[in-house]
Amino acid sequence: MDHRLRSRVLAEWRGYHEPRKTAEIRPVGDSLRSVVSKYAALETLDEAALQDAWHSIVGEFLAQYSSPGRYRDGVLTVHVSQSGVLYELDRVWKSRILAGLRKRFPEVKLRTIRFTAG
Repeated sequence: MDHRLRSRVLAEWRGYHEPRKTAEIRPVGDSLRSVVSKYAALETLDEAALQDAWHSIVGEFLAQYSSPGRYRDGVLTVHVSQSGVLYELDRVWKSRILAGLRKRFPEVKLRTIRFTAG
């Protein structure tokens, strides 16, 4: 349908003429790229910086039995090699670790830490 005819029909139906707003129309792909790039930057953690922060927060002893793994949707998964260390990290150190990581990486939305054996 011709856009002029469409404008005329809509104006008659509405009872008034509404000017066409072509300047605001953008392809969806452009909008998605800008949104994804904005939020993808917030959801990434530099692995080397994370390892360094992990060692400084938990100390050398606990760091040799645990290592931070995947970060996804605000959850950091930490792999722990011994069940005693897992218990210690989960029950005693979790709040201190969260506070330390949030202070070190304020741009990352870290909600919680999940400790897994293995």
